[in-house]
Amino acid sequence: MEKSNVISTVFQHSSVKVDEVCTNLIESIQDSLDQGFKFEDISSYNHNLSVLKDLLCCHSNKISEETSKDIDVENLYGLKANVVEKVCLPLLECLYPSTDSRSDVQILLGIVGKLVAVCVQSNEEILARVLEYIEINIERYTDAKPTSYDLQHDKSLIDIHTLLEVTRHVINAAARERIDNEKLVAKFKSIFMTVTKCLEFISVELIGSTCVPVLLKVIKVDIKNVSEYAEFIWKYILNFSQLNDRRKQFLLLCGFANYFFPVTGELCCVDVKCKQEFWEILQSGLINKDSVNRKRSLYLLKRIVDICESTSLEVNTEQSQPIFWWSKDRSSELSKTWQDFMLLAEVLEEKQVHVIRPLLPRMKLLVKATETTTRKGPPLLHTSWLMTIILRSSYHESLQIIRWSAETILSLDLYKCPMIEQGLDQYLTGEMLYSLQEPKLYVREQGSSLGTMPAMAEKLVTFFTTCWEVMSQEKRGPFFCQMINNISSRHWGPAALLFICRGLAQIPSTACLDRETVQGLRKLLTGFIVAIDTYFRGSIQGYVVQILIKLVDKGTVPLEDLAQILCLVRREESLQRGATLWTSCVTWFQEGGADKTDWDHDGMRKYLENSVTQYLQTSLDSRYTTADSATAVMVARLLLLASDASIATKMDDSNSSTLIRITQTLSSVLNSINTHAYMSTHKADKALLLLSLLMKESKPKGYIQDDDVMKVINSTVENCQSECLVYVGRQISDNIISLSDLSEIELYMDYVQLLAKSVPTVRNVQFDRLVDTCIGIVNKPQEVMNLSKKMKQLSAVCILGSLSCFLSHDLTKSCDQDSKWHVELRNKICEMLKTWKLTSNFTKPSGDQRLSQQEWGKISSLFLENQWQIVEMALQHSAAPWCDMLELLALAEDTLSVGTEQTSVIVLKCLRMIIPKVKEMVTEDKLISTLEMCWASFQESRRIVAFWDVLEAFVQAAFQPCLLQLEEGSLVIVALTEYAEKLIEVGKDKNGVVNALATQLCKVLCEPDMLLHADKFITIIVDLSMFGALIRRGVRQVHDICAALETDGDSCPAHGLVKPMCNEDVLVRVSVINLLCLLNPDNQSHCCLAMKIMKRCLKVYDDVAKGSTNRFSNSQVHRQRHRLIQTVLLLQDYVDELWKIIWGHLECETQPSIRHLLEWVAMWLMHRHRHLREQLWLLFEKYRETKNLTLCSLLCIVIHMGPHLPTSEQTEYFKQAIPNILPWCMAHHFHTRIYSQAVMAKLWEQCHQLGLHDIVKQNAILTCIVDFSQQNRNSTRNVKKLLDSFFFKFLDFERDFTLETIYKIMSMMTSLTEEDWIQPEQFIENSSIWNDGTGSSFIQLRNVARDFEQCDPGLWKYISLKNPADEDAAEDTVADDTESDVQKKIMPWRQMMMDEETMSEVDHGVKQHIEGGLVVVTSLINKVPNLGGLCRTSEIFGVSEYVLGKMGYVDDKAFQVLSVTAHKWIPITEVHETKLIDYLQQKRQEGYTLVGVEQTANSVCLTEYTFPEKTLLLLGNEKEGIPVELISLLDVCVEIPQQGVIRSLNVHVSGAILIWEYRRQQLMKTCSS
Repeated sequence: MEKSNVISTVFQHSSVKVDEVCTNLIESIQDSLDQGFKFEDISSYNHNLSVLKDLLCCHSNKISEETSKDIDVENLYGLKANVVEKVCLPLLECLYPSTDSRSDVQILLGIVGKLVAVCVQSNEEILARVLEYIEINIERYTDAKPTSYDLQHDKSLIDIHTLLEVTRHVINAAARERIDNEKLVAKFKSIFMTVTKCLEFISVELIGSTCVPVLLKVIKVDIKNVSEYAEFIWKYILNFSQLNDRRKQFLLLCGFANYFFPVTGELCCVDVKCKQEFWEILQSGLINKDSVNRKRSLYLLKRIVDICESTSLEVNTEQSQPIFWWSKDRSSELSKTWQDFMLLAEVLEEKQVHVIRPLLPRMKLLVKATETTTRKGPPLLHTSWLMTIILRSSYHESLQIIRWSAETILSLDLYKCPMIEQGLDQYLTGEMLYSLQEPKLYVREQGSSLGTMPAMAEKLVTFFTTCWEVMSQEKRGPFFCQMINNISSRHWGPAALLFICRGLAQIPSTACLDRETVQGLRKLLTGFIVAIDTYFRGSIQGYVVQILIKLVDKGTVPLEDLAQILCLVRREESLQRGATLWTSCVTWFQEGGADKTDWDHDGMRKYLENSVTQYLQTSLDSRYTTADSATAVMVARLLLLASDASIATKMDDSNSSTLIRITQTLSSVLNSINTHAYMSTHKADKALLLLSLLMKESKPKGYIQDDDVMKVINSTVENCQSECLVYVGRQISDNIISLSDLSEIELYMDYVQLLAKSVPTVRNVQFDRLVDTCIGIVNKPQEVMNLSKKMKQLSAVCILGSLSCFLSHDLTKSCDQDSKWHVELRNKICEMLKTWKLTSNFTKPSGDQRLSQQEWGKISSLFLENQWQIVEMALQHSAAPWCDMLELLALAEDTLSVGTEQTSVIVLKCLRMIIPKVKEMVTEDKLISTLEMCWASFQESRRIVAFWDVLEAFVQAAFQPCLLQLEEGSLVIVALTEYAEKLIEVGKDKNGVVNALATQLCKVLCEPDMLLHADKFITIIVDLSMFGALIRRGVRQVHDICAALETDGDSCPAHGLVKPMCNEDVLVRVSVINLLCLLNPDNQSHCCLAMKIMKRCLKVYDDVAKGSTNRFSNSQVHRQRHRLIQTVLLLQDYVDELWKIIWGHLECETQPSIRHLLEWVAMWLMHRHRHLREQLWLLFEKYRETKNLTLCSLLCIVIHMGPHLPTSEQTEYFKQAIPNILPWCMAHHFHTRIYSQAVMAKLWEQCHQLGLHDIVKQNAILTCIVDFSQQNRNSTRNVKKLLDSFFFKFLDFERDFTLETIYKIMSMMTSLTEEDWIQPEQFIENSSIWNDGTGSSFIQLRNVARDFEQCDPGLWKYISLKNPADEDAAEDTVADDTESDVQKKIMPWRQMMMDEETMSEVDHGVKQHIEGGLVVVTSLINKVPNLGGLCRTSEIFGVSEYVLGKMGYVDDKAFQVLSVTAHKWIPITEVHETKLIDYLQQKRQEGYTLVGVEQTANSVCLTEYTFPEKTLLLLGNEKEGIPVELISLLDVCVEIPQQGVIRSLNVHVSGAILIWEYRRQQLMKTCSS
């Protein structure tokens, strides 16, 4: 019975008056409010308001039913007015759900709203009052737009959430009655406009839960003005486009879909389908990152397409290129196209690639649908829809889908697909470009060789070129300018930026880039790319220059702007004189430009001369800084480019040229710097800097014949060198006094060194004087060293260090008569060292507080670096004891402990020369202490730029001949071994570290009489021979990209200038192998060394296998074991005691690559020893019952041995081979049988080839057997593959015993990754023994025969453990089938979005009970997983109500795992098992048929039962079923027909079957009606 009915009955049978109770309640609530609203009183408010609402409902019902004559209607209306004025409205001012989200507040708000709704029913006066109150407060809120803070502190504002919730209840109540009052209708319209205006700043959740239902109800109240309302909503939807608020847009579009897109096609308002703005909004939703927006936009699209198809609408058919159009004449084609599109759009919401991949080929149909045809009307599909699919794919979770999207857009035929014509150039230059940022897109194709360019890189080239070709000249400029501006404005990964720039650099030349774009590229070159790897940076810089010289519009871009960019490109990385890029720039400058501009040859010459003049302009008080170098580089580089382009070298009427005039200007300035009393030192320094840069920049990459430019510059240098040297000497003596002069010191250092290199054989008196000046400053006794004196001493040491650096490198040249002055300079500097007291710390001047410790640290580091540079030169040059070496050793150790990274490098280089000199003077402990200091210095440098220099210096100092020659038990040898092991450990994570160790160690051991010392480092040599860590994918990609760019040759700007990154780990093994190839089998000591190495290899081989379970193909364990056996095979000629060991390993080894190497070793052993050949046949008996793999190896060995035996042994060999092998041709084991058949065929062929006629006659039957096996289709295919494999068909173990076969061919043919292939060229580059004719005494480098080149590695696959990681890379291709059936989970549009009433309830967290339908009762079930599964099934098949024994089950994890989120979308009721009888009786009274799922004597078969629409389905307990007392209450029991022995189903399965059968029958009824 309804609660109101119960209350009515109570009041009818009592003397209590309803109005009195209501009045008392009102007064009670009013008293509480007068004392202030408190959260603790909410439960009391809830109770009182609920009672008040029920009493008013009871009172209203009595009036409507006219059951009581004494009820005063006026009194009731007054009562309601009091409730609204004195209770509801004051309470509304206390509730702030926007800031207080507690559930009690929400409940109270709902009760207040319902109470107001009761009060306004049938009372227009109260309704008008409430509506006016709501409107006024909404307008106030809209004007104020308060924040959460404002709401908490300004109590005059009523929360918008509160207002809208009450409005929802009020309008719901009003909509139940017909309203004819025009003023009320006008008030509703005003409310509509007011609520719509506040949509802009309230939350999406509030709009969905309250605003949209309110607005829809208003339209129902005033349906005649629906067009006006829809227009108003559409205006606000467009307004949200400007605010970029997509969620609100789609919420409104979906909420008002019944008006904007009626299913009948009959519009009553604005037709948004015909507006381009709507389709742009919808497309933005399809590519939105928010999945809710994507779902809503797809719902709208499906709805519109379905309406167009079902009603044959004509949409946008008159427009030339509409985004969407529909014509009934082409309805079938359009329908098919849109179905493909929607299928793709929806399947991209899936995460599983296997679901998406089969549908991707349908993109070809969509692309074809965009093509222009001869038929009337536009193409079936606008290209912007392709954009939505591709853009949506580009941010999918799967890399495969991202790669597919990139390949799809780059592979479009823009001649047929009019993407640019239809205005999508903004997409191509923006979002499309940004979608290519994923670095994994640029991986090398699987199966392609090293050096192959990534497919994506080539597609980019084709795409950019195609864009250029399909566009007119007018469009090219804006298109490429926009693209390059977008590139310049974002942060890019190195790989993506590299290949995008490479693609742009290859489009045809066209003048289209404006000044703004060029300046953007300047920002790019000065931005993040300065921090990336040098090879990538050099390539990117070079490609940017290529883009500029192809695309710059000389009419809009000044020469200065381009010159500023050219000065940013690093000479040593890409733009070097004589390089390909330089030549391209020279050619471009030769083309010139418009007359009377800077680009014209005359204009360029004038610009250069003016630039130099402006550059040299200085004031008397200005000082030189490093900032001057940017302008100097720009001028020098532009001058050299113009000179090589014959612009600056062209002679004028006065027999002079721009280059000559500029150099003469510099010469004039520099020659007068010592005599011109008023010349600014800043001007002199700038002239010196420019001349230094011209000297440096003019040195070409290669040889340039008749280099007139160099002649002019060298002439200038020689002309003014004396004055410059005098000036430098004067400066360091008088003017270098403060920290700000540090940049000048660096300038003078560079100049002196460049000058020494430029004129190395010409003696200059001023050089001697400069050296004397510096020595005088250094040796001058100083009692107190202030900052000025310190800076002078620093400058003197820096000049001497700079000269010493040049003189050190010059020692490699022959000291002929012309370079005697170099010797004299060295002697002079060395003589200085006898009196100069070296220091380990350039101390800061005492008392000087102006310098920070960091500033002085830079000065101290520079001093120490140059001091030790002088020491290094002296150690190289002078054999005389110019100082005590022990003291120098101690000083070096002290410097290492305090110096910086650059200091560490030079000190370690000095220690390399000091250690041999002091080795005999110090104890082993002292040597170890020194080495420990060196190691500590290396450890500290692991995170600095100079790491590689420090590493190289350390290994050269530690692993030098004098230390390696110490006795084996020496503590130094032990320490060196430990350092080597530590370096190997470090090298596992840092590519190149171990290569430095291996290079130095093998280089020293290769020296004469040093090879025998290798036995002290057997463990290190073996570790190096198997070294090579698994390379991470990112690192491997970098190596692949570098290799591909190197394959490009001179097309890559960095080619030949920067060393590309590569896998240096493989070079470690190259060094060790080259070292082992120096062994001589005739040398007994070499044989002993080889034996020790081989034994160590075999021991480590066993240890590696025991230490890890990861033995899958290409795992680290597999590769290490493979490399160790490669070493064993290489050295097998030195050891004969391997027979049992080899067969022992063959019994357990599973990897084919290793087995073949072991088999090869066994062949060599048998080849050398006849007694081992005789044991061969005994092995067949040994492995008869077990070891199938070993038997296959045995068979392989048999076929290789025969042709290599002496002729006298061949007949006997084949006589024994045939009977031993023939039985195995019928073995049960597949591999054994196939191998035996292949071997038998091969043996029979060998008998004929060797002319063994007796064997052929005696075994003539074999001809038939072999022929039969060749004709038997079941086995022929596998046998033929095996016979054609490299090991059977091509390998000759004696002829092919080469490094190429062992280290490349075998690895390649047995499917090892490229990281394990060693090319013959790598051996040649690493050692001179392969070039000077020495070679190895026991092995050749290359194969004589090239048979292996004909072999396919994939002909025969072996059974081996697979790498799980390989499975991830599989299935990366997309099939071409566009019509096949595919897996999909696509929802019809009618089920995607619910009607407005249901949507508002779901969004508000309330699940609506649907009257009638199926009720599923599970109160008897006690297993939570079954309840969760049934909940999901019930929701899917639209059950009206789901009944549980306990609501607590819903929160159980076991329930939620199976229900997923179904419990959120289905009405759930709690009915305990003890209350089932009452519940079932109640449902019978409501008209439900009670059906039980149980096997009883009178049960009806499910196939024969027809379910009524109102059905209650009772499910029994898992074990007990339905109790008897409940069965008696049921109308019918239904059982499921069964065929098996087991007579019961799981309750979830049973319930699912009956629920589906009910739904099926209801669907059939609907279809038939």
